[in-house]
Amino acid sequence: MLEIVLAAVSALARAEEHVPGRIDTSGGDDTSSGLWFYVAVVGLIWYGAVLAHVLTGVWLVSNRARRPSLRSCDGTEGVTILRPLKGIDTEMDMCLRSALEQDYPHFEVIFCVEDESDPAVAVAQSLIPKYPNVDAKVMVGAANYGPNPKINNLAKGYSAAKYDLIWVLDSNVWVTPEALTRAVDTFRCNPKAHIVHHVPMCISLSPKWEGNMGSRLDEMFMLTAHAKFYTALNQFQMAPCVMGKSNLYRKSALDRAVSAPPGEGIRKFALYIAEDNMIAQALWDNGGRTAIAPDCAIQPLEKVPLSGYWDRRVRWLRVRRYMVLAATMLEPTTESLVCGSIGTFSITTLLAGHSWSWRLFLTHMLVWVVLDYWQFHSLISFGTVNQKYAPMFSRRFFSPEGPPGPRPILRSWLWVWMLREVLALPIWIAAMCGHTIWWRGRPFIIKKDLTAEAIR
Repeated sequence: MLEIVLAAVSALARAEEHVPGRIDTSGGDDTSSGLWFYVAVVGLIWYGAVLAHVLTGVWLVSNRARRPSLRSCDGTEGVTILRPLKGIDTEMDMCLRSALEQDYPHFEVIFCVEDESDPAVAVAQSLIPKYPNVDAKVMVGAANYGPNPKINNLAKGYSAAKYDLIWVLDSNVWVTPEALTRAVDTFRCNPKAHIVHHVPMCISLSPKWEGNMGSRLDEMFMLTAHAKFYTALNQFQMAPCVMGKSNLYRKSALDRAVSAPPGEGIRKFALYIAEDNMIAQALWDNGGRTAIAPDCAIQPLEKVPLSGYWDRRVRWLRVRRYMVLAATMLEPTTESLVCGSIGTFSITTLLAGHSWSWRLFLTHMLVWVVLDYWQFHSLISFGTVNQKYAPMFSRRFFSPEGPPGPRPILRSWLWVWMLREVLALPIWIAAMCGHTIWWRGRPFIIKKDLTAEAIR
């Protein structure tokens, strides 16, 4: 197979030799030629590594799109579901209901709110009486263990949790009623796992562009670039890669990892902005590993402008620069345009003696867009969701009479995909050119010990 691929690439490169305007690197100074040769070798190795992650991620995502069966979970271990609330989120009622509707025998739900005047309190309190068989309550109270408001809010629920197994589930995500059962099942079938998490998804509630461009771009990013690398990196287990939308871990393990008194371990992470990464790292450093449950944590979005998408990506890229510097600096080379340029230069330099082939580059882009299109529609098939529980926002893709099929690629999907790919590098450059992190309307800086400090 490798010989066939190399022969095809070589044929493309030879055909390109007759194209006017190509750059010739075969002649000239020997030192310069030798340098370009080694650059091309390094580029080819990196290109192969990125493609390996891409193909692994797409394969894993497509497999996860099929509804899994349970293996060993009997539901005997209780679980505390913690949901931090702050203001009104998109489709909040439906998202909060999804925790109360879990098909699991022993669990409690604690809604955590800082201020009793928060409108989220009324939403949560109106839902609890509708589920009399569920042990659920609202806990209100402010704390200040650090600049992270999510951890400050969660700390009281964490301490009061009835069960050792904790499921931190953001207020703006929806999960299928079978998600908890399968997450606990994943925990039990992976003895080394200290944290089980779900692949996060974003679904734009409206296909319209006006006033909603950021939602469409968020959806595209999460269902293509983010999903494949998130699953691939977790498969290779080189380092913890966890997003905090939906995390399941043991309270005792976290307390032990940070040498905290029982019920106080989570407070340590109020000092950090990226608490999800730091919690995963603490559990990892204590001998644990991560595991992804079969379901997805689905966040409905609407009315997010382009600036909202841009600002959020800049913010988290700046945070990641401090947390995982090497990975953040290399991130542009994993995007389709830059990665394709590296691959095209490397292959043509090594096999054809010149540095560019439009045919090879366009072939790379065609393969990439086909893989992204396939992955995108694998995820929005909601294959892990029993269709009788399908959320309202899935109606954009499916109707009660059956699926209408993929959206027209040239009229809708492709334009969003192209814009997302083109914006990736400018967003990264903007993120690298600054240090201030705007978070919840306040400016922060991250210190050398990775803790956050508000700028006065």
